[in-house]
Amino acid sequence: MSEEPNFKRIFLDTHHTKECKQKLWDGDIDMYNLEELKFCMERAKKVYVSYLYYLSTNLFSSLVL
Repeated sequence: MSEEPNFKRIFLDTHHTKECKQKLWDGDIDMYNLEELKFCMERAKKVYVSYLYYLSTNLFSSLVL
C-alpha cells in the first residue's frame, strides 16, 4: 500500500459486503454513491452517512470563515 490507511478506508474495508468492496477498490463504484454501496448492516450505512455529513458541514464552515 502506497499510503497510510485512514478512517474512511478502514471503515469501508470492514463494513461492506465482499462484492461491494471488490467493486469499490476496482473503481467500478464511487465511495460517495450511497445507492450503489452495499453495507453489511444498516447501522454501518447510517454511521458512514453521518461521517460524510460531519465532514462536509465542517469543511464548508471552515471555508466560509
